[in-house]
Amino acid sequence: MLQNMKYGLFDAGLRICSVISILIFSLLLILLVVSRSRSPGFTPAPPVLNPAIITKLPPGTEPGNWKVIIIHHSETPDESLSRTAARYTAMGFKGIPFHFIVHSNGSVEATSAWKLQVPVPQTMDRDYFNAVSIGICVMGDFSRSGSRPSSGQISGLIRLTRNLMDTFRIKKVRVLQCSEIDDTLSPGTNFPWRRFLRSL
Repeated sequence: MLQNMKYGLFDAGLRICSVISILIFSLLLILLVVSRSRSPGFTPAPPVLNPAIITKLPPGTEPGNWKVIIIHHSETPDESLSRTAARYTAMGFKGIPFHFIVHSNGSVEATSAWKLQVPVPQTMDRDYFNAVSIGICVMGDFSRSGSRPSSGQISGLIRLTRNLMDTFRIKKVRVLQCSEIDDTLSPGTNFPWRRFLRSL
């Protein structure tokens, strides 16, 4: 009888532990769902391997007088085009001051400025660079310690830049970092600029 009582107590203990474990797991699951709903993540679209699709202009649109390509970084985590537009609008810009956005997975989006073929205020030089430069922004803060563009981003950026160079006959010497024009670190001290240029 004593032995049966021991087994009974052991069995009850196991059941109580199982119930507690299920309750803890359920609570953690609820907290995870709540935290994600409060701060929704952004998942960029799958990369488009053919940049000609992205750079293609709407029918009847005259291409701009593009002679330079300038590379920037966003200094922010990856985000949607609409959120980027809202952020720059709040800063006093009339829309996104770039022609293309390169997301963390290598996917590329063209902004309305590219679709309309209009210059953007991407540098402090209003007279020349802003008028003739294609602005490409790579999502991320590559001056922050340990932060570098993903391999997908670099691949997407290379494909896009090569396509633009071929389309508008832009030489490699005219592919610039924003830091070569303005007093800034963009596209960041951790951006692999030399490797990127060698790949063009």
